[in-house]
Amino acid sequence: MFKVIAFLMLTFPFFSNATVSLTGKVKSYTIEGGIVKFAICANGDTVCRGFWFKPEGDYAAAMLSIMLTAKATGDQIYAQGRPVADNPAGWQYGSNGQVTSIIVKSN
Repeated sequence: MFKVIAFLMLTFPFFSNATVSLTGKVKSYTIEGGIVKFAICANGDTVCRGFWFKPEGDYAAAMLSIMLTAKATGDQIYAQGRPVADNPAGWQYGSNGQVTSIIVKSN
């Protein structure tokens, strides 16, 4: 019984963290107030999700470069993040998530 409880306690953090993700093209982006906000749309423009991050540090600078390059070339990207209650005001896309990783899917 102890092993079952220990296993559940160890695996609970992996299942409790919700993530948001989407593969698609960068539809729009805004850089204001120290926050980069962008939207990815899949299936044309029928499924869109907003993401945001603060461009602080080398990792964030690399994500900004990837996102801008994908917008310019039209390549698809896969973005993954975590849902955050305090999303930037005025962002029109629902299901915003603070992005944690971006992967380019070249055509």
